[in-house]
Amino acid sequence: MPVIPPKTFRERYCETFACPQQYFGRHVLWQCLHPAGRKLAVIIRPAIPVLLAEDLHLIEELGDLRDIEEVVSEVNDFATHNVPHGLLRKRMNVRVSGRLLLDLANKVL
Repeated sequence: MPVIPPKTFRERYCETFACPQQYFGRHVLWQCLHPAGRKLAVIIRPAIPVLLAEDLHLIEELGDLRDIEEVVSEVNDFATHNVPHGLLRKRMNVRVSGRLLLDLANKVL
């Protein structure tokens, strides 16, 4: 009998939140934005699409993972190599919260 691999973070998230898979990245991005920067992000996101590109790329990569240990490792690696910089990301917290992202992954996976 063939072993069925566990579903990916993307598959589980989309099932849980009734989200089409093509919108996974954007949904998770907005759900996991740092609370302090959320309102400002809504205003500036259309004007500065590059601002959250790194965060969106991380989320898309996490979507292919199947277990929480892999997600934790990737989020920790991202935090180590992508220290918030600049006024918007560092001071105004317009970025994804690693804690919220891990909390979401824990719920879904």
